[in-house]
Amino acid sequence: MATLTKLKFSVKTGLKSFSGTDAHIYLVFCGPGAERIYRLPTRPGDLETGKLDIYAAECPDGPELGAISHVLLVNGMNGTNPAWRVLWCRLEVVDAEGRSWLLTDEMLECWLDNAEDRAPLVFLPLHRPFIRLETEDAVGIPTCRLARIA
Repeated sequence: MATLTKLKFSVKTGLKSFSGTDAHIYLVFCGPGAERIYRLPTRPGDLETGKLDIYAAECPDGPELGAISHVLLVNGMNGTNPAWRVLWCRLEVVDAEGRSWLLTDEMLECWLDNAEDRAPLVFLPLHRPFIRLETEDAVGIPTCRLARIA
């Protein structure tokens, strides 16, 4: 598989009261040689109760797709209301050859919080093997460029 160059992350915030957050949200790619941390470019009004948010981005230093063993969704737990309830998410990526892959499309229904019985992160259940999408370059025109966080 080729290097990841773009991604599209779609996420729906839960419907329960106070499900939304103002915290920074991160995608963490894990695996031998695939270690990358990207902060999603959230804006005021994103990640609110019941809202669907879509982030399409270029990843100029993306990992090799075959090296990705896990992807974490992490709540940075900053801001005045950091707890966040995630209902559903979908992660699509595009490799350097323009092929589109579905990494996950799952109902999560969990709180990302640092309360006693909760954690501020969740492992995204990856489809194995990754699913090749019929559409070439499913991300289209990225809305931003993700910077890797060292």
